[in-house]
Amino acid sequence: MNRLLGVAACLCAVLVDTAALDCYAFSEASCRGHPSCAQFNSLIPPSDPIKTVCPANTKMCGLEYASFSADGISFWTRASGCVLENSNDITTGCYGRPELRKEDPQFEEGIETIEKALGIEFGDVVFCLCDTELCNGVAVSSVSIAALIASLVVTLSGVLSN
Repeated sequence: MNRLLGVAACLCAVLVDTAALDCYAFSEASCRGHPSCAQFNSLIPPSDPIKTVCPANTKMCGLEYASFSADGISFWTRASGCVLENSNDITTGCYGRPELRKEDPQFEEGIETIEKALGIEFGDVVFCLCDTELCNGVAVSSVSIAALIASLVVTLSGVLSN
């Protein structure tokens, strides 16, 4: 009986270990083109990649890069983490705006909505997806680009109004 419990415990440990994917999580942002950018950049220092155990059944890690501008001020963001919404038709690789537009026309509509609502213009937008342990630490997300950009704009609005 003890032997069976030991085997069951080992199997459970293996199942638990393989059920969740480990990804790196980090974020960084920067701006240039305005005297307040130094203050903005100090408010959002880059974070070191942190090994994160993703929720069970997560199949991919992601990395996002976006650049955008508003009123002559340039911004870029980079974030990585667990990709929580796993779709069967999403494959690993990096997707820029043209590929994303082709794969999902609603993506471009979302970008245009954000641009109009926040008065910004996107440059590059790249999402990279991978499906092996800690595969998202170096390239260009569980981080919503809309939420990230909105938080940056709100932060910048506070900095510029001071």
